[in-house]
Amino acid sequence: MGIYEDVKQMMEIIQKSDNIDLVKKMIDIQKQAMDLMEENRTLKEENKSLQENLKAKETMILENGFYWMEIKNQNETEKEGPFCPGCWVEKSKPVPLVFDPDNRCEPYRKCPNCEVKFILELVENKIEFYPVPREDRFGGY
Repeated sequence: MGIYEDVKQMMEIIQKSDNIDLVKKMIDIQKQAMDLMEENRTLKEENKSLQENLKAKETMILENGFYWMEIKNQNETEKEGPFCPGCWVEKSKPVPLVFDPDNRCEPYRKCPNCEVKFILELVENKIEFYPVPREDRFGGY
């Protein structure tokens, strides 16, 4: 049985005793138990997020000004990305650069988080990315 069920059972027993002070104290304890359960849930979520972030930091590499995630599969290493350099450096948040869903023919990807655009260019059979000049970032491209 969990703490919530135990406290609930104790509350039912105490209510039958007709002791008002004991009932008030038990209500306080029940509230504290609920607060602790909520804090525990929040800490578990934060812990999970921090562990995922740490794992991402271990696999991120910087190449040509952009971050890529190295994923090791058996004997191979694959790269996933590119990820927004601004979001990664400022917030340690791996946000993949995506094609504009409304205009997939444009030669750029953008960060869905900070909305900075990056131009795609083919150089010596390799795709390279460059930030769009500042005046073009938010205007019509």
